[in-house]
Amino acid sequence: MSRSAQALPRLLMVVALICAASLSLATAAKAQPSEALELWEEFCHNVLIAKPELAADFGMQLLEKADAEALLAAVETSDYNIARVLDLAKQTETVKDVALRLEGEVQDARVARARDPERIARDIELLAAGDRPNVMATARLKAAGQYAAPQLLATLQDAQKKNLHPFVIEAMVAVGQELAYPLAVALPQLEPVQMSQVAQVLARIGYPTPIPYMKQILEGDTADPSVKRVVQVAFTSLISDTALSSDLTAAQLFTLLGQSHYNAGTRGIKIAGYDDAGAEGSKVGIVWGYLTQPNPTLVATEVPGPVYADARALRDAKAALALDPKLSPALSLYLTANFRRENNLPQGRPDPSYQESQPASFYAMLAGPERLHDVLTQALNDGDPALALDAIAALSTTAGTEALTTTRESLLRGLTYPDRRVRFRSAEALANAKPDKPFNSSYNVVKILADQVRQSDKRYAMVIAENQEAVNELLAALGDLGYEAFGSTKIGDLTSDINSRPGIDLIVIESAADGVKSLYAGTSSDFKLNQAPIVALVSPADQIRLKTEFAENPRMAPVVKQADNAALGEAIEAARGRLAGSPIEAEEGLEFALTALFLLRDLALGDGSVYNVLDAQASLEQALTDERDAVVMVAGHVLALIGNESAQRSIFTAALARQGEVQVSLLTSLAQSAQHHGNFATEKQTDALLALVQASQGDTALAAAQAHGSLMLSTDKAVTLINAGK
Repeated sequence: MSRSAQALPRLLMVVALICAASLSLATAAKAQPSEALELWEEFCHNVLIAKPELAADFGMQLLEKADAEALLAAVETSDYNIARVLDLAKQTETVKDVALRLEGEVQDARVARARDPERIARDIELLAAGDRPNVMATARLKAAGQYAAPQLLATLQDAQKKNLHPFVIEAMVAVGQELAYPLAVALPQLEPVQMSQVAQVLARIGYPTPIPYMKQILEGDTADPSVKRVVQVAFTSLISDTALSSDLTAAQLFTLLGQSHYNAGTRGIKIAGYDDAGAEGSKVGIVWGYLTQPNPTLVATEVPGPVYADARALRDAKAALALDPKLSPALSLYLTANFRRENNLPQGRPDPSYQESQPASFYAMLAGPERLHDVLTQALNDGDPALALDAIAALSTTAGTEALTTTRESLLRGLTYPDRRVRFRSAEALANAKPDKPFNSSYNVVKILADQVRQSDKRYAMVIAENQEAVNELLAALGDLGYEAFGSTKIGDLTSDINSRPGIDLIVIESAADGVKSLYAGTSSDFKLNQAPIVALVSPADQIRLKTEFAENPRMAPVVKQADNAALGEAIEAARGRLAGSPIEAEEGLEFALTALFLLRDLALGDGSVYNVLDAQASLEQALTDERDAVVMVAGHVLALIGNESAQRSIFTAALARQGEVQVSLLTSLAQSAQHHGNFATEKQTDALLALVQASQGDTALAAAQAHGSLMLSTDKAVTLINAGK
């Protein structure tokens, strides 16, 4: 035998010994149940005797050594009250983080145990094992909730387990509301006996989710008449506890169910099927389906928590459309929920419940303007800027002029919406539509475009206070918070300040309650102010009064006046976040400004019968002093199309003040203005232009010469330059 062959058995033995030693060490590293219990009780003891450092040490050992099963066994075996101990620990900074981790791991362990399919199967068997096992098994099935539905239903469908059926039915009723949705999904596809049993269970549970599913059975012609009678009784029982009419079709009922799910998502209300277990960022909701092949079974699909309500609304809308393809409200709901689902889907987390091959925008454009107006109306009613922008974008690519301006008024509402993006995109769509006759609010379109010419990443705040000293203090505080603020003791003094800005992001008022109410009423008719959040700095008594009177109005944020600017900043950002959307950053502001300028150029080239570009002239002239070169140059191009003295002289002044590429562009615009509208320049301006011609070289000299000639100035100056060899 070779040396290497002789060495092989020894090598294998060494490897085996190393693996065994590693396994032994790994096993030893994990706490045994008795050690986990000892660590848990040491943790509890030291928390209760106020020794947080020791408690934290024992808690960390427990987290490192005990697996989920050992940890849960220790907690449930111990005589210490877990809730009391952890609540106390969370109040102590030294041990707070460890306590939170222990709390989370215990909860996760309880949830995992309750939802373990093998444990659920054992508990179902125990339902028929006598009163005490039944009570305990039922309690554990209630803890499992909707996750017990597939096995409970499968047991009811198993003819070999008839002895369990009465107990399963009672357990289903005991589990209650969490089973209403999965059982309802299965109901229309069950065999007659199980359909009758489940319908009766759902009626006893008393939750309304199954109503459209039951109506679907009643409208169909496949169910046995005797089963239909059972379903009819269950349907009547459930619908009698609601405000719904029994005459509604199943498609209409599915649409209403979907709308209720959508509305719950709008209000942040958790709906049945949402899973509260796990960390906040990983929470899910369950979308249930029922497969008949190869074996009948309920199937759970996890959906990211932030889009669960939308995913449910989407499913409900699809169910309605399958029953009635012409049901417009169902199609509108489908489009709305699909857009919002896309907007709210966390980055990097897929939605496996979405089976369509195309994005939401595809189906939105396919559906056409009428349904898109429905989406936009829902967005504006809910205060959802992202959804509104989706609807406007789709409308812009599909709707004709009449559909945008006269058929429905949702886009016109967008012109006065508090979010600048929505206002601008609404105006953009209406400007591009090129209507041939005025329409309601058509005068706002150019105003909004003019505002966007000045759009940047700045945030603007208006301040009102009862004396100038208070005004100055608030202006300083808002400046520290990043706002460009202006203010006075009276709103009437601020008209020009308001008009000179692209929008007002915030109103801060320091006053008594009556003064705040007066300001609210006074700003309600101004489209730049009527949705701006109002932070009211008031006394404690006035705060209570205003909160009571404006309880349902997200625009109003009464705050007790205090000197702490940090507290003021928190109140301000909370108020803005509820209503006005995220701030516009520099790059987006530039894109808005340039888009608005090009739209105004197109309007200036038009006939002016609906939109009058002169309404934007003041903003265009102000844009010539903008820090952004691109804005200055395009503003000059637009002003060149306006044939009046102020426009031309503004271009002239700006051109003389600039250098380089911007100066060349403005001189070209000046030449165009003079060519089309004649010479409006002052003698001082023309003298300065001649001096520029004499002093400049290259492109600047050429552009200055072009402007000089276009202004039809005296030729003797040109001759002088020729003779001088210039």
